[in-house]
Amino acid sequence: FAQAGVGVSLANVQNLAAFSIGYGGPPSLLTGFTPSPDQPVFALMPFSATMGGTTKLYVGGDFSAVGGAPRSHVAAINPTTGAALDWNPSPNGRVRAMVPTSDGLVVFAGGDFRTIGGQSRDYVAAVSATAPAGDALPWNPAANAPVAGLVISGVNVLAGGEFTLIGGLARERLGPLRRLGRTQERQ
Repeated sequence: FAQAGVGVSLANVQNLAAFSIGYGGPPSLLTGFTPSPDQPVFALMPFSATMGGTTKLYVGGDFSAVGGAPRSHVAAINPTTGAALDWNPSPNGRVRAMVPTSDGLVVFAGGDFRTIGGQSRDYVAAVSATAPAGDALPWNPAANAPVAGLVISGVNVLAGGEFTLIGGLARERLGPLRRLGRTQERQ
């Protein structure tokens, strides 16, 4: 537990808090946002669909419960209340990084896990953002050590971390991957 607040107004929060930072006034703690993960959060990624879809906040870390539901290391939560949504890929280790595609159909995840979405995936995976179980997709570049950061750039996913091999090629801690799973060759 920790205390969060601005000025003299403090509130007890657990591992994740949200603040309103409006113009012209001090930030204020959003007390209705209560995801209360039971262990630390290491990754946050908001998603807001542009075509009438849902808005959600993806969270990753060491937790086994968040938003009032059991969730192993990764979850999608309501950004207003912090309540857990149905999505639950359940990796077997810490999630350090996540990035959804712009259409909201896929979430790429990286971390210390070796399985996610019911499939074996070494440290990096693509999972369905629309299936409640968060099924693992065929994309499988298999790193040889944890992935700590992910960014989507065009048709590529850039991965950073402790690895020296990813997508079948030697890469020292940084590797561009095609979304189909092969490491991009230098040109």
